[in-house]
Amino acid sequence: MNMYRLEHPNALYLLVAIILLMLLRWTYTRWKAARFKILADSHLLPHIVKGYSKSKATGKHIFSLVIFGLIVLCIANLQVGGKINKQARSETIDMILAVDISHSMLAEDISPSRMQRAKMICLKLAEKAKFAKTGIVLFAGDAFIHMPITSDPGAIRMFISSIEPNLISMQGTAIGKAISVSADAFERTDAKNKAIILISDGENFEDDAIAAARIAKQGNIIVHTVGIGTLEGAPIPMKEKGKTIGFKRDRDNNTVISKPDFQLLSSIAEQTGGISVNENQPGNTVDLIYTELEKLDRAEGDAIEFADWDSLFHLFAIPALILLILDFLIIERKMRWQEMFSNMLNFSLKISKRKES
Repeated sequence: MNMYRLEHPNALYLLVAIILLMLLRWTYTRWKAARFKILADSHLLPHIVKGYSKSKATGKHIFSLVIFGLIVLCIANLQVGGKINKQARSETIDMILAVDISHSMLAEDISPSRMQRAKMICLKLAEKAKFAKTGIVLFAGDAFIHMPITSDPGAIRMFISSIEPNLISMQGTAIGKAISVSADAFERTDAKNKAIILISDGENFEDDAIAAARIAKQGNIIVHTVGIGTLEGAPIPMKEKGKTIGFKRDRDNNTVISKPDFQLLSSIAEQTGGISVNENQPGNTVDLIYTELEKLDRAEGDAIEFADWDSLFHLFAIPALILLILDFLIIERKMRWQEMFSNMLNFSLKISKRKES
């Protein structure tokens, strides 16, 4: 049995305009009749206004209303389809990319900068691990969910590209808060396996990151860490309109050198059974993390159902086109052949009446 639906049902609200057009036409007709009445009585009007045809004017108005209605039905797009006939199931895990956006991530000991390298890792990992639903948490002195967990690759790319240090005004590095916020984001899902990919230079000044990792472990969450930076460290550039105008200095006016804390990141991962990867060590970071994600048991996702729908808008488009052509060809005034035919008919009627009398 075929099923029918409108792809854009809200378009039918446009049909209300037909009532408005009818009211406007009625108002205009009354106004026009009043103006003509000043000139002469209605039965004399055809003799005064050459070629005047009230029926044609009314017909063109009706044509316009019907054409408008058919166009609205085209926009609504009536569709016909059968029963849902395709099903697919996906296997997935949930993954949070927790990205450090503190000012120390602007250091350029890794090209082009720690921040840009972190974004590149996120993009490559999201592209490679297509089986994972992904969310993004950003942190500095505080942490927040930048993007809820989703499977939309376009949204993931867009939100990763928009990561910038100025998204958090509170500076510092609260890794523990980042882990807690990431864990809270998982509460909205029912995935069996959950992984946090923590990308940071490891400089933590705000809280107890190890304690937060232990709590995450209790929630069956694995934390993998990615260390960004070199052991030698680098100064923190001060930016203005994208240009470096100097480097961050301490109270004694000495240039601050930001050095990553790889040991802390390793300890965080160890608490949850995850791995810790440093960008300055041999091996491809994305491949190493991806291998760990593949080891997780993937949950069976929801059934995805499909239905084949065929559009029937042409059933309304063709009549609309025909009526539009006819409307274009019809002229409100009587054509010469119509006047001749009308005169001949009137002449014949007069002769018939004379014979009868």
